[in-house]
Amino acid sequence: MSRTVNRSAAQGLYRREALKKLVPPKGSALSTRELSERLANQGIQLHIRSVQRGLNDLKTAFPSHIRQQRRDGQFYWWTEKPLLSQALLPAEALGVLMLVQHAQRFGLTMFQQPLDALTEYAETQLEAASSNLKEWPRRIMTNTRFVTLRPAKISPDVLDVLYKAMIENRAVEVDYLKRGSNAATQYVINVLGLSLQDSNIYVSLTLAGDDVKGPMAWPLHRFNKAKLAWQTSSIPDGYDIRNTRSLQSLLSIRSEEPISLRLRLDLALFERLSENPLEIDQVITPEGDGCWLLECQILPSQGLDLWLLSQGDSVEVLGPPDQRARIAEKAIAAAALYR
Repeated sequence: MSRTVNRSAAQGLYRREALKKLVPPKGSALSTRELSERLANQGIQLHIRSVQRGLNDLKTAFPSHIRQQRRDGQFYWWTEKPLLSQALLPAEALGVLMLVQHAQRFGLTMFQQPLDALTEYAETQLEAASSNLKEWPRRIMTNTRFVTLRPAKISPDVLDVLYKAMIENRAVEVDYLKRGSNAATQYVINVLGLSLQDSNIYVSLTLAGDDVKGPMAWPLHRFNKAKLAWQTSSIPDGYDIRNTRSLQSLLSIRSEEPISLRLRLDLALFERLSENPLEIDQVITPEGDGCWLLECQILPSQGLDLWLLSQGDSVEVLGPPDQRARIAEKAIAAAALYR
């Protein structure tokens, strides 16, 4: 009996919060019936009288926020001021669950505890809504046609120190194991930012006391130890992890200037890139003989090379010459292994 009462109370609270979220701002007032239909569209089925009672309760609870006006025999509702709602609508909860599932696919286990809490919260919101989406695991999934590498093991303690360093603007003393080395080397670093790439996390950093070198990217799983240093972290003026200079180290971009890429595509790749463009500015023109010419501006990077090589004989790099030569060299070397 108690469990039934608790569930009923939870559903009542959820419906009130959902209704609070759906009341429009001033200038877009909706009638009680229209709000009832909006609830139904979210999988929340309530009699219109229940919706009316819920709106009246909100008006009593938030007299300076919720307003009503009678027009043409109906009550119209709006919010005079923004209202925060604790509810996720079913569509929003599903979006959260898909996002969490996608993050877990890429092995972000270091965030498992907050992800579990977020998943549980979104699931309770779906359950409280009494929608058809309570069995959400059977209805949504994330997937990829590519093989996703398992993430390397990282130290949660190291990650926690890096978080604190960014929040408190402190330098960090680290033991870092270079690839191929048998012993870690000690450094004092300025933590500029963190980048989640594929299955790993990279630390964008500079070495303390070195104002000449630009940002470097070191994989987090090679940090053996970390502790906050006494000195303040030195962050370059205007640093932005998303700008091209920072991405040169994070994504192995070879130049800050884009290249004029020219590709010859077969039918299958033409159809795919017509739906999922390589670049926003791409232009595709027919060449005849079942081939198409793609032209676009794109930053030259390791990622571009890997994508071109993964397309096999569906693509031929026509230019620029150095890009064509680099891909041809790798393709020829790979083909030689199978002779």
